[in-house]
Order: sequence, then structure tokens, then C-alpha cells
Amino acid sequence: MEKLLNELPEIENSINKIEHMIYVTYPFIHEKQLLFKILEDIKTAITKLISIILRHDAAYKKVKLQEDPTGNLRVFIEKCAPRYSISNEQIRQILDILDLVRKHQDSSMEFKRHEKIVILSEYFSPKTITIEEIKAFSVLLKEIFTKTIQILEYPL
Repeated sequence: MEKLLNELPEIENSINKIEHMIYVTYPFIHEKQLLFKILEDIKTAITKLISIILRHDAAYKKVKLQEDPTGNLRVFIEKCAPRYSISNEQIRQILDILDLVRKHQDSSMEFKRHEKIVILSEYFSPKTITIEEIKAFSVLLKEIFTKTIQILEYPL
């Protein structure tokens, strides 16, 4: 349990770094690669939070951890999310983040058009990302972080 608590300050530092990149750095340089870096950092932090929640529940025998990450994500969505008031909309946003990062990693081409980043997949189906979506993902990250702190009863 203490190991789980030790991971929270690192995630909190990531949140602060993400917010700085969104609200200070990106408006100054407007670089598309920075948006991808922010998105990947958000994905990493959310993945760590999901892992913490799963390991906490597994320690109290509320869930059984799976061998593969996809199975663990399914356990989180089906068992943990309802228990900790993580809404369907928040689950949808988490899945969007995971999907966007995967599409970015697999993309054949990416470019900036106006204030949007367009990701073209192998079959040239476009997916766009805006800074507003990134900001919404950052808000989601903070909400999941707050819920994780409540779950672990971690004093701030």
C-alpha cells in the first residue's frame, strides 16, 4: 500500500508539468510535437492512476488482475469505475486518449491545419486533435487523480 502512495507525488508533478506545457509553453511556441508530448504524458499519468486503482482493489481482493493490459483495462471499466463514481463520459475520454496515442504512434502522416493537428492513419482516415481537447483531457486527469487520492485516503 505504501508503494502506491509513493507514486502519487510523481503523478502530481506530471500534472503540474502538463498544465505548464498547455497554458504557458504551447501558447508561446505553437508546435504540434508539443501537443503530442502533452497527450502522451496525459496517457502515461492516467495509465499509472488506473494501475494504482487496480492494484489497490486487488490488494483488498475486490478484483483479480489479468495478465494482459487490455484485460486489466476491462476490469477497471467494469468493476472499478462504477465503484469509484468514474462516469461513462470519463471512461469514454480515457478510451479516446488511449486511441489517439495509438493512432499517433501508428500514423503514416501528421500535420497542423489552423489550430488542429490532423493524424492520418494507414488508410488515410483523418483524426483531429485540438488544444481544447487536450485541455479537457488534462481536466479529466486531475479528476481521476483526485478520485485516486480519495480511494487511497491519501492526505494532501
